[in-house]
Amino acid sequence: MTQDTKYVRIPSPVNSRKTLLGGAIDIIQFLKDYEKLLQIRKEKAVYINQCKRNFIDLKKEFLELNKLPKIDIAELEKHEQHVDIKQVIDIKKLKKKAESFKDKDILKEPKKNQKTSDKLQSDLDLLKAKLASL
Repeated sequence: MTQDTKYVRIPSPVNSRKTLLGGAIDIIQFLKDYEKLLQIRKEKAVYINQCKRNFIDLKKEFLELNKLPKIDIAELEKHEQHVDIKQVIDIKKLKKKAESFKDKDILKEPKKNQKTSDKLQSDLDLLKAKLASL
C-alpha cells in the first residue's frame, strides 16, 4: 500500500509562518531565561558555600582570640613601643590573607552554559531574521 501525498491550501501562509516563528522565538526566549535561572542557582550555591566557609574560619579565629591572655589597657600603652617582631610578621600574614580573599575569584562560569546560551542566542537571531524577511 503506497501513501499518497496530499496538499492542503493554507489561506494566508505568510501570517501562519509568522505566527509559528513568533512562537518559536518565545520558546527560545523561555529556554534562555531558564538557563539564566539555572546559572543564578549555581552562583547562589557557590556563594552560600563560600559564606559557610568564611563563617567557619571566623569562628576559629574568635576561638583563638578568646585563648589570648587579657591585657590591661594601661599596660598595653606602656609596652606599645616594644612591639615584638613576631607580632609584626603575624600582622603582615593577616594582611596578605585579607588581600588574597579580595583577589580570589569566587565563581568561575561553566563553559557548558556559555555554549548553550550562545546556541540559543544564535537560534533566536536566526528566527528573528526569518520573521523580519517575511
